[in-house]
Amino acid sequence: MRRQQLYNRISKRNFATKYSGKVITKSENEKIFSVQVETPDIPRDIKGYTVPRKHLICKITQILDSTASSLDPYLDLTDYLESLTITLTPSEVSEILKSLHTPYKALEFFKFCYTIPNFRHDCFTYNRILSILSKCEGLEIVRKVLDEMEKNGVRGSISTVNILIGIFGCGGKEGVVGLEKCLGLVKKWDLKFNCYTYKCVLQAYLRLNESGKAFEVYREMRRKGYVLDIFAFNMLLDALAKDEKVRFLNYHFSYFIAFDPSFSAGGQNGDRTPSAAGRRMENFLLRSIPAGPGVMNRDLPPAVFFSYHFIREIRSLRTSPGQAKGKEGVGGPETGGEEWDVELVWWKVETKRWWEEGLVEQAYKVFADMKRKHCEPDEYTYTIMIRMIGKTGKADECLALFQEMLTKGCAPNQIAYNTMIQALAKNRMVDKVIFLFSKMIENGCQPNEFTYSVILNVLVVEGQLGKLDEVIDVSKKYINKSIYAYLVKTLSKLGHANEAHRLFCNMWSFHDKGDRDAYMSMLESLCEAGRTAEALDLLSKIHEKGISTNTVMYNMVFSALGKQKAVSHLHDLYEKMKCNGPLPDIFTYNILISSYGRAGNVVEAVKLFEEMENSNCKPDIISYNSLINCLGKNGDLDEAHMRFKEMQEVGLNPDVITYSTLIECFGKTSRVEMACTLFDEMLAEGCFPNIVTYNILLDCLERCGKSTEALELYAKLKQQGLTPDKITYTVLERLQSGSQRKVRIRRQNPITGWVVSPLR
Repeated sequence: MRRQQLYNRISKRNFATKYSGKVITKSENEKIFSVQVETPDIPRDIKGYTVPRKHLICKITQILDSTASSLDPYLDLTDYLESLTITLTPSEVSEILKSLHTPYKALEFFKFCYTIPNFRHDCFTYNRILSILSKCEGLEIVRKVLDEMEKNGVRGSISTVNILIGIFGCGGKEGVVGLEKCLGLVKKWDLKFNCYTYKCVLQAYLRLNESGKAFEVYREMRRKGYVLDIFAFNMLLDALAKDEKVRFLNYHFSYFIAFDPSFSAGGQNGDRTPSAAGRRMENFLLRSIPAGPGVMNRDLPPAVFFSYHFIREIRSLRTSPGQAKGKEGVGGPETGGEEWDVELVWWKVETKRWWEEGLVEQAYKVFADMKRKHCEPDEYTYTIMIRMIGKTGKADECLALFQEMLTKGCAPNQIAYNTMIQALAKNRMVDKVIFLFSKMIENGCQPNEFTYSVILNVLVVEGQLGKLDEVIDVSKKYINKSIYAYLVKTLSKLGHANEAHRLFCNMWSFHDKGDRDAYMSMLESLCEAGRTAEALDLLSKIHEKGISTNTVMYNMVFSALGKQKAVSHLHDLYEKMKCNGPLPDIFTYNILISSYGRAGNVVEAVKLFEEMENSNCKPDIISYNSLINCLGKNGDLDEAHMRFKEMQEVGLNPDVITYSTLIECFGKTSRVEMACTLFDEMLAEGCFPNIVTYNILLDCLERCGKSTEALELYAKLKQQGLTPDKITYTVLERLQSGSQRKVRIRRQNPITGWVVSPLR
């Protein structure tokens, strides 16, 4: 009966199995044997594969996760396995690997299995460990396991390849090499690609920014009748839309023409053959073209096809006769009269257009395949297409795609609307932008900051900022204080202070609570525009919207008042700050000292400096520079020099601004010796003068008739490696003409001029 059951079990199996047994009887001629076979007590599925023993898996997992029994859980595991009559099976090892919590613990157990008697890893256990290691960072461990797999002669399956493609497809620069190795394993193991493998390879190339190779994989899939799903289609379209080759090519071509005269004006010896830059341009294009026969095949990607024809045209021109139509050949003896007679700007524009159209043509092919394969495009597909075509400036095609999306029943989301609005804005279609924006609001799609930024930019470019009110009125149910704040900040940065202020007033009227960033931007914009009355009013009322004033706000207004020399407002605002807070900081004191000095109020500047010395804010280099500048420019030169000495005594090292200020002050009072002494001291202290310092001293020496010293100083200037500016040459012209008129040289801007304080 037992033999009959064994026979029935064996007859139902689809795979060969090795059994062991003992001979019971045999015939005289030994041609017939009777064998008794003992089957192992292991449960099997219908195909004969062993069913994993759950109690065994749980027990081993518990031993490996436990740290209480011993320091090394593998000692306990070894003891447990020795008590078993039947060793572990690969399916059980796979389940144990899956149950372990960390990849490193799984890898440790995987290595331990090599020590188990009569056990050998197979394809399934390798697939499991590779799948687990895919969650780790770094590819080195995966490479070691793969090398070990090949060394042990384990033949992988297509699932192994799929797992490896997923791992190496996210590996950066190393991923390309790893991906090529995966494709080599397919040939080595004599496997066949299935649809899922193709999808894995395509997506891996896209993640590695290899859109050209991804497109080739896609074309091979088409030839074999495989179909992508909507996710893979969208990935491919998105990669084509983001392809940087157009901008890269345009940049390099522009560089060759703009910065390499030999490319457009001729190479050495007057010839018009391409320079090294031209060769680099040609090599770049050639790298896009596959080697070997069949390069003229129109099945090549269009961008590559056009690159090929572009080089053919270049080579035909390069080898053309030295006599061009209407021109004489300019080639020298080394070039054999070759001529590079091509309008390079035209080539730049045409090549850029070819690449753009090539990418769009590829995208249209993929888009058409989606429809043909009954894979309906969704809103993401249409958004990708609109974004790509919008970059080429074809607004009508974008509108047609957007309308098709609506007709198909796809509900545009925020990204889709933003993409379409951006495409229209690129073509400066203001009315259509506003119309589409209104439809976006009607359909209940909430705009974000990007939406408003695109609309705002096109309104500014087209000079139609007046229509901003219409945009805000249409979207008033969605607009909030953060959007108001963004618009106010953007308008302020773009220099439209009036529009920003008007919009700010609307925000003030409609919202009880304010946005600190918006108020800061508005205050900064008013101060930069010199509208100090509005700035003071805003600063006094800002607390009404629940925003507390801070030192930065006061400093902005102080600086604006100081530039206008509004001393009375400065004094009143400072008194208010001391009474109501916040406390002034070192920047406050420096701004006030500089402002009072600019207005000629030396007494108030000195008073503030002494007040700062008695406060928690101690004077820094800028504080001393501002005070020295104030004293020196207002005639109190001795006090300025005393402050200079005091500065050194308290441990502050004078900088180039400090020395330049004093040299200028002494020079204006014809105390040339003192100015020269300070200049020498400056060099001795290791403080290197800049061009402003040299200009000040040169002017001083020239006006005092010391031409020899002035020329010697000019020689030092050149030795230091400084570049003379317009003021330097003005002084030198006066030296050459012999004119020694006392002419004050006005500074051209706050940086290169004579005023030393950085706050002016």
